[in-house]
Amino acid sequence: MSEGTTTPVSRRTVAKGAAWAAPVILGSAAAPAYASSPPPVAPELDPQAFCKHPGEPKRYHVGVIWQNTLPCETTVTITAIQLTPNASGEPPVTFPGSTTFSVSANSTTTQVYDSNLTEASSNGTVTVQYTYTDCSGTVVTETASLSAASLPPCQQLRISDYPH
Repeated sequence: MSEGTTTPVSRRTVAKGAAWAAPVILGSAAAPAYASSPPPVAPELDPQAFCKHPGEPKRYHVGVIWQNTLPCETTVTITAIQLTPNASGEPPVTFPGSTTFSVSANSTTTQVYDSNLTEASSNGTVTVQYTYTDCSGTVVTETASLSAASLPPCQQLRISDYPH
């Protein structure tokens, strides 16, 4: 094609191109943004407070850092915490009761939880189900899976034996 020459494009060609391009553009733009953004109130394991109380009775000790990126204070309610051991055949371990606490705007707080009695003592994944209140007063429900590479005895982390 020489410079200055144009070829007209029909409406049908434009419509076909738009029909094929729109889903690709929408799908590729929306998925990464949604997948990469954590909720504004989210937990993460405190590596200096995730351990096990070995011996009898056995319990897990979990420190959870709660981060609030909202511009307002929020109230968090833990509805369930469960540890699923990595070792096959060991049953899930539960943590007693629900707790409610506040986290200031754009800040963090650490909460500590001890499990019910258990026979388990292997590494595992902690699942936390919780609600929080956003700045408009809406209650939001979330579930987070938290895991750590190791689960040492609490004495190694200088955490006293249960009860503490």
